[in-house]
Amino acid sequence: MRISFPLFATFLSFMFLTACEPKECCVIVPDEECPENIACTEVFVTVSVPFQFENIQKEQIGSSTTKLISSGVTIHQHSYSNDQINDESFAFLVNDSHLSQIKKSGTDIQYTLFDTSGKQILSETFTVAHDCCHVNKKSGKDILSI
Repeated sequence: MRISFPLFATFLSFMFLTACEPKECCVIVPDEECPENIACTEVFVTVSVPFQFENIQKEQIGSSTTKLISSGVTIHQHSYSNDQINDESFAFLVNDSHLSQIKKSGTDIQYTLFDTSGKQILSETFTVAHDCCHVNKKSGKDILSI
């Protein structure tokens, strides 16, 4: 039986590539680290959840905060104006500018919504993460009923 050279070369290459241990031949990036030379799209992502108005009038929405549960630090504040609020309004949780404050594996945040007089209307916990380029929601409600 005769083996062709291209087939033999492919087999030999496969043997060399699979013969080494990961520590010897591969660069392993820890979960919390991102490569410095990663190519990300120019899209700016905001994690948001739609409101469903049940007990609160749209005009009563005043502001919101997003805090890191682990430290209590407020990382995002948003003020709503009456011309922004409609049936398709959203709770803005985090965006790509918060990437450095969020763990790749996930960070728990507390979103709190206040009415125009500063009274708390809603408080919800979410877990947000990132893929080294953009933030995303890992867990939490998909609609905020207020």
